[in-house]
Amino acid sequence: MNTRILPLCLLSLGLAACSGSGDDDTNIPPGPPAPRNVDPIAGGGTSGGRIDGVLTVFVQDQDNMPIADADVLVVQDTARFIAKTDAEGRVDFNEPGIDGSLSLHIFKDGFQYNSIYGFDASVVTIALSDGVAEEPAAGLVGTVTGTITGWDNLPPNTMTAARVAQVEALGNDLDDVMQMARPGTVTPGDPDGTDYNTVINGTDPFPTWTDYSLRADTRASKVYALAGSYNLTTAAFEITHVGVADVTITEGQSSMANLALDNALDQELSVTTPGLPMLDSSVAFFGVTFTDEDITLPLAFGELTGTMATAQGPSLSGGLADAVYTVGVQVTSTETVKDEPKSSVVAIARGTGKTFTLENVLSPPAAPTVTGRTMGTMPVSGASLTVFDLRTSDDDKSLWNIIVLGDKTTIEVPAVPDGLTDPLMGSRVLGASVLDFGDVDLNDTAFENLEDQVRSTASTRAEVNL
Repeated sequence: MNTRILPLCLLSLGLAACSGSGDDDTNIPPGPPAPRNVDPIAGGGTSGGRIDGVLTVFVQDQDNMPIADADVLVVQDTARFIAKTDAEGRVDFNEPGIDGSLSLHIFKDGFQYNSIYGFDASVVTIALSDGVAEEPAAGLVGTVTGTITGWDNLPPNTMTAARVAQVEALGNDLDDVMQMARPGTVTPGDPDGTDYNTVINGTDPFPTWTDYSLRADTRASKVYALAGSYNLTTAAFEITHVGVADVTITEGQSSMANLALDNALDQELSVTTPGLPMLDSSVAFFGVTFTDEDITLPLAFGELTGTMATAQGPSLSGGLADAVYTVGVQVTSTETVKDEPKSSVVAIARGTGKTFTLENVLSPPAAPTVTGRTMGTMPVSGASLTVFDLRTSDDDKSLWNIIVLGDKTTIEVPAVPDGLTDPLMGSRVLGASVLDFGDVDLNDTAFENLEDQVRSTASTRAEVNL
């Protein structure tokens, strides 16, 4: 299961940016007010209680280092206040006109612009990105060897088989995994014995290996075996048991004595999604997540029947004692922009319970539009916020992230300060994403923690010419 289907706008909560203005009605504070004794939040966030004439803004890069000389624009109704960050990446506004819900816009040459609409927190930390997706750290290929035990737990059959693989770390694009072939061996799907990843414990004419040798990414922290019955006639593999083992690859080599098939798939997991948006396809996925390592072991996928889907899962014991069940629904349309679905819906839940109800599965917003400096999309009920993401059409680089708290989905972005490039020109890709965080107070939270709290998210993209 790939839970990286969540939109990247989750990260933009700490990276978003928008434009500021140097219009005639802009007020420049007469001098720096006495700074409050407040600190930035690593990765971005809001704190400090409601705004009451005083607002402190910290601007940082993705390494939590301050960004000096960034333009910070605050818009409160018709009043506008603009200043530049100091060497600590900080701006303090102390103005009677700054109170209640407002919009904040950060501009810095070489970084994506960032805007937040509708927030009411007196301390804000914004982490700016250079707009280029960070490449995952390169992993090395190491060898993991071991023995699978517990075959006697499998149901009687003429053939039993196990598939061994690494557990991916979320956010990493790990190398492909393949069990290393043994010379002169065969499996049903590989008569030449050169490209198999199934360990077989059966009867002639197939071998009875119980050991495995795996080419794995050195960043993998676990390996797992999905085992069960293999039907030679239909080439069907029915999974009945799971084994999980920790692994540390040092200098490309690691050896584990035992990967026990000690978790039977004897727990029925179910997910119900009333009011599911009807797009081209809807798939339910099931798995178990190791919360301390943020890695997920996929178990099963399946089309929803009506509003419900079920699957068999293992009990959370043995190697899974520290895991929780993960269930979710992904609904997508087939039309794509830049190789991504034009509209998609994802709702995910984790917990120790076996039955899940995803009560708020957001409908995807309508294709976003830009008219002049106004961005909009059709409103979606139940959303905690909407994120607009303006990207280049050629290399898909993020230029401007705009976060709108609440259900307001049409906003006007200000003019870019003098000397900076206005991204609202030429061919662009505009994304609109809506997210539901339930009861999370977005005016008092660290942005980097929000990814674990999202209940449902939906997104769409469109080509726009400005």
